[in-house]
Amino acid sequence: KVRKEDVRNPKDRLFKGMQIRKFKLQSTSVTELKIAETNQQLVVYIHGGAFISGPAQHHWDSLKTIVQQTNCTAAWMCDYPKAPEHKITEISRNIDEVYNSALAEYPAEKIILMGDSAGGTLIVALIQRLLVQQQQNNNIALLPKRIILISPVMDATMTNEKIAAVDKVDPMLSRKGVHSAKKMCVDTENLLTDPMISPINGSFMG
Repeated sequence: KVRKEDVRNPKDRLFKGMQIRKFKLQSTSVTELKIAETNQQLVVYIHGGAFISGPAQHHWDSLKTIVQQTNCTAAWMCDYPKAPEHKITEISRNIDEVYNSALAEYPAEKIILMGDSAGGTLIVALIQRLLVQQQQNNNIALLPKRIILISPVMDATMTNEKIAAVDKVDPMLSRKGVHSAKKMCVDTENLLTDPMISPINGSFMG
């Protein structure tokens, strides 16, 4: 039931006039939407779904609109492995591989990372790991041009006391449901406070 809204292979007519390329990076399925060469810019989209589902139809619709209405050359929809079958450590390794593959095709200053909800979480955590690498290697070229975050979940523990008031009126999500999904994503080695799933606990120094 959780994944009944998932759309892994949208109908080709949705992307009429675009070039479509599909490839695999570790356990992540990537669908590239490409138009005529413009400014050689890539949008990497990491979808939401509480780490347990997605992408949904609205993610594909959004990506299509991004390609049509911006000057990006290509956009990648990244269908990463989901919990509970896969845990946050493996998911994070997949996100690292996606970004490294993007760097192999585009310069960092031409890459935009975009994600909603759990996808935004994964992007923030990736940036934190890149900042550590940047400090260790003194390499400023690692960071993307821009990140666009849509309601990222920064604290998987859901302990902010203000959540209770919002929980009563939220039309889509419940605190109990979100917290349950996050717990499916961690294992004995990674608690809900781990920066990989709760980037509020990570560092933005770099």
